[in-house]
Amino acid sequence: MALQVIEFFGYRPLDPAATSTVSAKFCPFIGNSCVKPNHGACSVQQVSDNGPIICCPNRMYAGNYQILTDIAQVAFGTGTVLLKPADIQARRAAGTITGNEVAVFGQHWGQELPLPRPKGVSSGETRKYYVDWILARMDTTGNLGSKPNQPLENVCTH
Repeated sequence: MALQVIEFFGYRPLDPAATSTVSAKFCPFIGNSCVKPNHGACSVQQVSDNGPIICCPNRMYAGNYQILTDIAQVAFGTGTVLLKPADIQARRAAGTITGNEVAVFGQHWGQELPLPRPKGVSSGETRKYYVDWILARMDTTGNLGSKPNQPLENVCTH
């Protein structure tokens, strides 16, 4: 099916308000440079369909990563607070952890976590594999926790 670009650098194509954003190749969803500046498409739509299809991962990060907050609240309960790993460490050192903190490991959050190398790939090779996103709830001591009153092994079944 034919596709039509419906979002270009965060705007409708040819929207005059987008001129400076397009010129700067700026992504309004992450507040930084576009990761796909050669085309700038954020979402497309099938010509015969009414709904947009996200085609850029940064489009998912609108609203200050609201989708990660939504996922954390479903997995760990309401009141969760998303923080970079360094911020978790700072709270732990200050003794201000409440147990509602969720450490976020992923792009634009301070660090991504590498996966072990597959068998047959030597450690001298530069190829690495990373998990896109990991959300980890901390307990009141700053250690890996689980949803309140729920064993950690049951979190993934919800």
